[in-house]
Amino acid sequence: MISCLMIKFKECRTHLLPALMLIFASLTVYGSILSHDFLSNWDDNRYILENPDVLGISWPRIQAVFSKYYVGNYAPVQLLSYMLDHVIWGLWAGGFLLTNLLLHILNGLLLYRLLFRLVKSRLAAWCGAAFFMMHPVQVETVAWISQRKNLLAMLFFLIAWEFYLAYRDEGTAKRRIYYLTSLLALLLALLSKSVAVIFPVVIFLFDYFYTSAPARIRYVDKVPYLLVAIVAAVLALLSQTPDYTEWGAGGGRAGFHGGSAIATFFTMLPVFCSYLRMIVWPTGLSALYEPAIHNSFDFSVLTAALILGGITFLLYRICSYDRRLAFWPLFTIVAILPVSQIVPLVTLMNDRYLYFPMIGVAALTAYAIKFINQFSNKWIHVFTLSVIATLLLLLSGASMQRSKVWRNAATLWSDTVKKTPDSYLAWEGMGESLQYAATPRRGEAIVAYQRAIKLNPSGEMSRYNLGMAYIELFDYANADTILRELLKRSPNNVMGWTAFGDLALHRFEYSDAESRYRKALSLQPEAVQVHQKIGNLMVLLGRIDDARSSYQRIEGIQWSNNALNAYELARVEAIAGNTGASIVWLESALQRGYSNYAGIMADEELMPMMPDARFADLVNKYFPQQR
Repeated sequence: MISCLMIKFKECRTHLLPALMLIFASLTVYGSILSHDFLSNWDDNRYILENPDVLGISWPRIQAVFSKYYVGNYAPVQLLSYMLDHVIWGLWAGGFLLTNLLLHILNGLLLYRLLFRLVKSRLAAWCGAAFFMMHPVQVETVAWISQRKNLLAMLFFLIAWEFYLAYRDEGTAKRRIYYLTSLLALLLALLSKSVAVIFPVVIFLFDYFYTSAPARIRYVDKVPYLLVAIVAAVLALLSQTPDYTEWGAGGGRAGFHGGSAIATFFTMLPVFCSYLRMIVWPTGLSALYEPAIHNSFDFSVLTAALILGGITFLLYRICSYDRRLAFWPLFTIVAILPVSQIVPLVTLMNDRYLYFPMIGVAALTAYAIKFINQFSNKWIHVFTLSVIATLLLLLSGASMQRSKVWRNAATLWSDTVKKTPDSYLAWEGMGESLQYAATPRRGEAIVAYQRAIKLNPSGEMSRYNLGMAYIELFDYANADTILRELLKRSPNNVMGWTAFGDLALHRFEYSDAESRYRKALSLQPEAVQVHQKIGNLMVLLGRIDDARSSYQRIEGIQWSNNALNAYELARVEAIAGNTGASIVWLESALQRGYSNYAGIMADEELMPMMPDARFADLVNKYFPQQR
């Protein structure tokens, strides 16, 4: 027993320096992201800032994240991780990003372990893992809080792979435990992001190319993995809807680009070549890409087909030379399949789509280093190490520069409009970053929205945002024109009807405001934002029973997780003279995380109950520092 522990200790000590070097390098390259902000208009707001279901840990919140879609995705593990972040960090974006960075480091260390197991060389495994961790295409996944799902999916994917290998290769009594642990890890990966559906294919191919003793491929043990992956794939298809006219909707499914499957196929061939270019020469990276749509077999498509055909032939030749080496480019191909438009997605390409495929690239790097190390000439080794060091320094420098782009919404969209000036989505994002900045620049936002509409006349979100910008500038005539045009083009646009109601409210046309809000509600009965606006309007009109009904509806929709809504109910009950009920709702709001002490104490609606001893007890309990 003691000798076994000594062996394990020696093994760990052998890998301590490579591991510390990977950790130090990652902290150096990505450490600046800890000063970044949430991206206020690109998913971070919908996943976290505007999502009461992650602002603390409670049974209703856990129920919610396992039973609802968020931003068009079913990813409860991702949401659970945000809950933990909020408990630890509050709403400090740097804390959320630190979690992202730690997960990326863990993924790199697990990959190092896997590569060392296969190539038996610390230097080769370290180089492969470092290439994976430092490459600029990984910045989007690490520096964007909303891509936590990518990091978590990779973590559990690699753990599932690790335990599968233990089950496959170790003839011990723990094989069943290893297998069940691997299956559980895959389930967690799939509950983070559906890209992990490739796992059954990966382990089947791994068994084929890395044949173990006895030299045969098992099929039955792949079936549970396959069943779990199929269920996850169905959930992903059901959850991903690109209808952005509904609050809380999102996702990636769309129609075929170019209007047909063949046009999408032609379009993706140059996209695949673009990915190869990004791996080899990672310049011009962007948050959005606008690859050309190809409806015919034109010169670009032909060139891409020839390049990919040559790579396929090379893969065949590699397979005849070394089956194990051939597995890794095949892994890269399999890893890109979920985002290769087999199921059409809104976006054709993204940096984050390469996070999983980069495992194959890292492994090829490790094998290349191992091959070079076989030569006994020390000058070859010196030259190789010099090239590796230079390459990793260049990649690290590029990643550090790329990380700065993700500092906040303004820096991200400023970079994006430079890279893709003909993208209406880029200008739309730019407009939002200006409109909702700490110091709003609404005039510039309007110019950006107008540019977006010019590029895409059917853009509904651009018109909605433009209308809201005019309302905020008290330019009600232009707001009316824009919103009427939006609703003429899209009569069932929930956000459009809500903005039209806001316009009426600003004009003190309360009857029109209510009818427009209720029209929006008829189109999306569970739109929390609309219920909130109706409740506020009812309070303004003195219709307390109707206000209470609206706020209580929100309670049912959001599983009693909304702190602000509980506070609104406390105010409503105070207005109605129900002091006891008001105290109960105020306590509920405080339990859920409502923390605006100054706002509570200055709220005129709550003043009638402030002499109540129960109110003082609550204030002393939740704001002891204010005593």
